[in-house]
Amino acid sequence: MLGSLISMLLGVGHCHAFAPEFATVAQRLEGRVKCGKVNCDVERVVCQQAGVSAYPTVQWYRPSSRQNSRPGDHHSASRQNRQLCPRTS
Repeated sequence: MLGSLISMLLGVGHCHAFAPEFATVAQRLEGRVKCGKVNCDVERVVCQQAGVSAYPTVQWYRPSSRQNSRPGDHHSASRQNRQLCPRTS
C-alpha cells in the first residue's frame, strides 16, 4: 500500500455533500491506497490530535512503522482546496 487517505467529517451539509466525492476517490484508489473516514462528532479527540480545523478535511498518511511515525507525518487538504483528484466524466 502507498499509504492511507482519511476523510475527517462532521454531520453537517457540506460534509454530507462531500461524502459521495470521497467514496468515488476511494473506489478509484482501491487496492493501492487504504481509504477511511472519521466522524469528528463522535471522535473529537482523534480529530483534534490530527490538527483538523476545517471540515471536511482529507489527510494523507504515509506508510511507516509505529516506531518511526510521529505527529504531523501527513499531508492535509481542507475544503478550501479546489479538487483532491481531477474529475472525469
